[in-house]
Amino acid sequence: MNSRKSKTQSTIDERCLWPLASLEQALSYIAQNLFHTRADHAPKFEGGDDRDMLREWFDSAAEALGLKTEPMMVQYAQVDELLRKGAPALFIIRSADAPRACIVLSSKGEKVHLLGTDYKTYARPRAWLRSLYCFSLEKEAAKEIDELLEQAHLAERNKPQAREQLLRQRIGDAWLGDCWLLRQPISDSLWRHVQKLGLHWRMISLVLLHIFYYVLWLGSWWLIGKSVLQGRVEQTWLLAWGLILLTMIPARMLIRWLQGVLSVSAGSLLKQKLCYGALHLDPDDIRQRGVGQLLGSVIESEQLETLSINGGFVGLLAVIELFMAAFVLSLGLAGGLMALALCLWTVLTFFFSWRYYKRRKQWSGKRLLLTHNLVERMVGHRTRRLQEQKSHWHEDEDKELAAYTDSSAKMDRLAALFVALVARGWVVAALVFLSPFLVAVSTSTASIAVSIGGILLAFRALQKLTFSLNNIAGAAISWQYVSELIKASGYSEESAASVLHSANHDHEKSQHLVRLTNVDFQYQNGGRYILRQNSLSIKSGDRILLQGPSGSGKSTLASILTALRKPTSGLMFLNGLDDKTWGARKWRQHIVAAPQFHENRVLTGSFAFNLLMGRDWPPTQSDLQEAEEVCRALGLGTLLDEMPAGIMQMVGETGWQMSHGEKSRLYIARALLQNAPLVIFDESFAALDPETLLGVFKYVDQKVNSLMVVAHV
Repeated sequence: MNSRKSKTQSTIDERCLWPLASLEQALSYIAQNLFHTRADHAPKFEGGDDRDMLREWFDSAAEALGLKTEPMMVQYAQVDELLRKGAPALFIIRSADAPRACIVLSSKGEKVHLLGTDYKTYARPRAWLRSLYCFSLEKEAAKEIDELLEQAHLAERNKPQAREQLLRQRIGDAWLGDCWLLRQPISDSLWRHVQKLGLHWRMISLVLLHIFYYVLWLGSWWLIGKSVLQGRVEQTWLLAWGLILLTMIPARMLIRWLQGVLSVSAGSLLKQKLCYGALHLDPDDIRQRGVGQLLGSVIESEQLETLSINGGFVGLLAVIELFMAAFVLSLGLAGGLMALALCLWTVLTFFFSWRYYKRRKQWSGKRLLLTHNLVERMVGHRTRRLQEQKSHWHEDEDKELAAYTDSSAKMDRLAALFVALVARGWVVAALVFLSPFLVAVSTSTASIAVSIGGILLAFRALQKLTFSLNNIAGAAISWQYVSELIKASGYSEESAASVLHSANHDHEKSQHLVRLTNVDFQYQNGGRYILRQNSLSIKSGDRILLQGPSGSGKSTLASILTALRKPTSGLMFLNGLDDKTWGARKWRQHIVAAPQFHENRVLTGSFAFNLLMGRDWPPTQSDLQEAEEVCRALGLGTLLDEMPAGIMQMVGETGWQMSHGEKSRLYIARALLQNAPLVIFDESFAALDPETLLGVFKYVDQKVNSLMVVAHV
């Protein structure tokens, strides 16, 4: 019996491991059934055990299937957390002779749910997958630890726990790769992300729960009111009333939980879209807008999340309560007329909110203009001190502040009227409208109580509605300022053709590495052509010097070669394939540039991160060794020796400060360490003294395959 069970379990284990040659079938299944993406076919993997080819294949396959894959490097001590929270994910198992893949669809408790080769889902212990994934890393250390445990004469029941703790202590800091997280691309539409996260179903559930809660609430008042108005309070009615109140407690708790889940999920999605959009803004548009306007967009993006989510939830409550109030009013005095009066008052409320929206829009424009001008003046403070008389420094600021104050006063007056009069005015207007019916002889006490209750319920709903409309107005205005970021978040690089995976990139030197044919470039706002009918051919091993006066288009051509800008017209080829076939990301892996000094940055982080940010992170020991060798060859050895932490020293605004020449050589090293076939240096040597320049250029000439240097005449 045990033998049969063991054999069955072994069969299941085998089904959970995919041969690498069948990976395209697994990814296609996941794309269609888990992420519901387009049904394109991924290229077949034919790279054997080559890690670099596997990584390249994953990029091509993900783009073809409309997926986003994120390669992961994780420390041994963090593998459990990755298995618990990283699903869906793909792990390469190298514990057998031939590497195979394990696809985790989800994780629950101590089990992981895996996709089998028969496209069924199998639940396996998380420890089973962990031991397979970490086998190659644990192998050497485990042998010594097992011998140590034998010598320690531990009880058998304590050995597994002791072994695990010793392994964590011994190799806990070691890094593991061969893992890819599978995600939906951020560039997909908001609705696709909402569907994937199930937010629409949660919103529908929230609406139904709110309706259920208010039905219970009205039912409780109906029961107690009927008992009081009839002049008899029976124990049965009180028991029913108590049960309804008890039922309202879990309903309210569930409503709060759903609101929290929706807030976190929607806020996270919005932030991802905004960040992705910010990274894909047009560089020329960023330059034109300036730091102040970009800061204003960031401020508005924060308000968009807060105001839209808060206003949306409160507005949802207000709409449900208004329908309930209209229903209650229809049961009281002047039934249908009172419900109609509430509808007309609601329409009037929306009219006032539109007036408030336009006033607030004007105020927001003046407020953001103040932010923009303040930041620009701070950036240009030195220039103002030299070129502008001190007595005139604040003339424009006073005018802007006066206009902002006037706009604020007008908006505040309208906001006060809007908030104070809408709800309270309804009570006064409703009582005046109801007064003739109150003095009628045939009026019953129950009808009066129902009408008064409906008026008060509508009062509460209108209070929430005014608060909601206030927030929604702010969110709508913020949306106008950040809509460009949301629009840019829809950017999706064109998928590289599957031919790239099987293409032979080891071209002979006689072949063209890069070829431009009749390339034109004109900025989006029109004007003259910066480049006109330009053709260029670069072969492997070429050394090109691009000289010209300022404004002649040298840097523009460099940015086109690196796919930072798209030509207005013309053709671009890399190794015989055009730019659309390659895709911008893969194109940039083959052509790397060190931009002009003012367009390059030293980020707050380690010196190693600033050097290797164009490669995989975290780095391997060989990556760090190569980076240090390049730095010393470029004359940065003295700097590394002075730094207390060496290559891991924190640099940037809050770290070690570097000179102009040291930063220039850092940018040169950053470009060299990407090991691209073509490297472009845009005035990167201008800050170096003649002796240093000679040594740096000799090393660069030896290090790169093809080289282009951009310089002034």
